[in-house]
Amino acid sequence: MDFQKSPQKKLLKQYYDVRRTTENICKRLEIEDYVVQTKDYVSPPKWHLGHTAWFFDAAFLLPLKCPTKQFHYFKNIFNSYYKGVGEHWLQSKRGILSRPTVEQTLDYRKNVDKSVLEILDHQDLDEEYLKIIELGLHHEQQHQELLYMDIKNILFHAPFHAPYEIDSLNQPLDFKTLIDSHFVVEEGVYEFGQSEGFYFDNEFPVHKRWITPFELTPSLVNEVEYVKFMEDKGYENPKLWLSDGWDWIQNHKINSPLYWNKTEEGWRVFTLTGWRRIDASYPVSHISLYEADAFARWSGRELPTEFELEHFFKSTGQKDYLWNWSRSSYEAYPGYRPYEGLLSEYNGKFMVNQYVLRGGCTYTPEAHYRPTYRNFYRAYDRWAFTGLRLCRRL
Repeated sequence: MDFQKSPQKKLLKQYYDVRRTTENICKRLEIEDYVVQTKDYVSPPKWHLGHTAWFFDAAFLLPLKCPTKQFHYFKNIFNSYYKGVGEHWLQSKRGILSRPTVEQTLDYRKNVDKSVLEILDHQDLDEEYLKIIELGLHHEQQHQELLYMDIKNILFHAPFHAPYEIDSLNQPLDFKTLIDSHFVVEEGVYEFGQSEGFYFDNEFPVHKRWITPFELTPSLVNEVEYVKFMEDKGYENPKLWLSDGWDWIQNHKINSPLYWNKTEEGWRVFTLTGWRRIDASYPVSHISLYEADAFARWSGRELPTEFELEHFFKSTGQKDYLWNWSRSSYEAYPGYRPYEGLLSEYNGKFMVNQYVLRGGCTYTPEAHYRPTYRNFYRAYDRWAFTGLRLCRRL
């Protein structure tokens, strides 16, 4: 295959690499793991494989009037939420489907890949189509991180808590920061957003905001620090919690982060490499916004805004092992314009009742480590790789 250095040929190589990475993530699974759905918000790995093929079929091949022959059969099943394409299978019911089989889904991917690679290799495409391919690759990389999140939940609910990987991910993580002391910012007008290179529509346009003076802790809150909050009856003190958060922990009997288990030897946490004891070398993870906010109140601090986090990551160049919760609601920037056509539903429709996270995590593809990247989840979500660092007003 000719991997020359023109923009289109670079995309061709990137396409090949990204698609293989997704499939390699799943290769460690048993065939039975591909079809399990443990929670309404967890998608079976088979569905991720099918949906990321469907995206290129619907957004790239269909506009070029050459969709795969399978598109007609799969356009409902593997459509996530694009109402403009038609009805789609409910997310909560993705796990009841034994068909298409895993083999049929992988065959669908091969057919999509064959068509896309053939076009990229032999046709000169207009810029609009190249941008669709580029967006599709970043979309697939988002699903690579989602795959790790969903696989972890699936394996956690197995009777034997089987580890996903037992070697390369089992090394202690180095949480040394790039700054030696607290990160202090003076008040002033600062610029936010992205306008160069690749960025999602919700990162644009670039604009300015007034920031009041603040201080951020250089490190994420670690597991031992969080245990102190728990031992101080943090989950039993309603004064620390937002009203919705208090109702949530009461209704769902929440008393620890997700994947934690109390034993006679103390707290343990389930990871993709199996169980381990809590450790101050690791930041607390898999917590909701409610839990992050309650811990911040208990500490006499608060959660930073998404713009304070953006300024922190821009200034330090730091890359985190967990997504940082912010106290900022997910909303459009002034002058926001969504993508056009099918892709107009990509981000904008979710700008309600969600909160922004910044940074990245261990399983975030390298291309997604941007200070301006805006991840978002609902306040009660915690199956993502989420953590927190603390903010103090000056």
